Amino acid sequence: MDAYSALIVDDEADIRELIELSLLPLGVSCQQAENLRVARMLLKRQAFSFCMTDLRLPDGSGLELVAQIQKQFPNLPVAVITAHGNVESAVEALKLGAFDFVSKPFDLGVLRNLVSTALRLNRGEQRQADGRPILLGQSVVMANVRALIAKLARSQAPILIAGESGTGKEMAARLIHLSGPRADKPFVPVNCGAIPEQLMESELFGYKKGSFTGAAQDKH
Repeated sequence: MDAYSALIVDDEADIRELIELSLLPLGVSCQQAENLRVARMLLKRQAFSFCMTDLRLPDGSGLELVAQIQKQFPNLPVAVITAHGNVESAVEALKLGAFDFVSKPFDLGVLRNLVSTALRLNRGEQRQADGRPILLGQSVVMANVRALIAKLARSQAPILIAGESGTGKEMAARLIHLSGPRADKPFVPVNCGAIPEQLMESELFGYKKGSFTGAAQDKH
């Protein structure tokens, strides 16, 4: 029995078949949908570990499906994949809750890495009772903050958290990290106020040996 199931939504049958065959080695079984109507029907019938949807579909936009999944199945990672990709569509997909956005024609290795990341997100959602910090409070505002953290954890986009000192920015960042696909990687908090402005870029992004006086070796 397959450990994971994926919903593949694309109006091109050969693309759906290619994706399904590519995911078999990962132990992922696939259900195919050629349009939004079939996709919505399948979502009602069974639970999925991951969803991949084309942007342009015969009966609407894949972004509609992203928004629906975010609302009805907030723990289901969804990616948008399309031949019509552009920056605006990518930003819109991420804002609606998609965790990633890729364009056709896609490399199969990239596709498998994308799906592996989605499955790690799915497993992370099942580890809510671990030792991660707890964000206290039962107000509507705090409930919205927790929902936003869960949404951001599924995204591959850079995240900027702003707020006054002591409002919990680092805790929010840590929760996003622990809820995402890189939870098994180090979380490295940096006190930017303690770093001189002229050293900020090299401390955050590293440098190559010889790029300036005193750079005796590469810094990553």
